[in-house]
Amino acid sequence: MTPAEALAAVEDALQHATSVTYSSTNSVTGQGSATQVGWAGTTSGYQTNHFPTGTLSVLVVNGAVYCMGDVGSLENQLGLSAQDAATYAGRWISLAPTDPPTAAVGGGVILSDLITETLGGATGSSGGSSGVSVTATAISAPHAVGGVEEVTVSLSISVGTNTPGATSTQGTAELVVPASAPYLPVSETVTATAQGPTGNATGTSTVSFSSWNSPSTLPTPTNVVSYATIPSAQ
Repeated sequence: MTPAEALAAVEDALQHATSVTYSSTNSVTGQGSATQVGWAGTTSGYQTNHFPTGTLSVLVVNGAVYCMGDVGSLENQLGLSAQDAATYAGRWISLAPTDPPTAAVGGGVILSDLITETLGGATGSSGGSSGVSVTATAISAPHAVGGVEEVTVSLSISVGTNTPGATSTQGTAELVVPASAPYLPVSETVTATAQGPTGNATGTSTVSFSSWNSPSTLPTPTNVVSYATIPSAQ
């Protein structure tokens, strides 16, 4: 296959995927790094995030969002006071769609969001986001890893415009996929620099995928407290 044909095959395979297990590491120069592990399905998923400031687990069950974290993550990710964070650390907290943290906390947990967040920039599968340009520049010869033939597709990524005052991102990606169908990603490494009016920031993201299309049943949490009932909820 040509690089462009390989990229098209990956995008087609992702459209038919139903679930995946994954782990990732994301870092930005001068801002530390964060890791994620989880499973994503079409309407449900779970994710554990290890931030520099704490650990937060997120569970989505048929669209309902729950989270549980330590004091640091509840303060920094949910905006709770130190007192409330200490009170509710280790308990499941339910988030309504209109609660301020819901979009940030619950995003990237179900499969469609995960693909957008981790593979959207590298494949163009970003739900039609404007300003995203992805070009496949090269493809490696097949190489065996653990008895499976794989290829690496090199990509050039551009996000945004050169409009003065706007933020644009330029980067490259290495997308590892099987050498034969189904072309579901094995791993992806993206290095990109965001250029904005206040300066530049360079980040690196590495994601590993496994067990594509393997089902999982997630239980609904019990002993749940509603975010809106917490005194310092913002």
